[in-house]
Amino acid sequence: IIIYPNPTNGAINISSSDINIQKVEIYDIAGKKLNTFNFDNTNQAHVSIAEYAAGTYVIKVNTNIAQIVNKIK
Repeated sequence: IIIYPNPTNGAINISSSDINIQKVEIYDIAGKKLNTFNFDNTNQAHVSIAEYAAGTYVIKVNTNIAQIVNKIK
């Protein structure tokens, strides 16, 4: 899984060559879930986070194989 750009300009892209993305969740640094984006088993996803203030957020990507957690700024 590749998550880019980081730091972001208000949108993030998530891509994978062989893992299907099912859901992306955005959390603030305190652990509060801010949003959930559902996908139909795609290998590329685009998520807008422009509505959130500048800062650090945690992104959780659920795939058909595993969950991946990463911080984005």
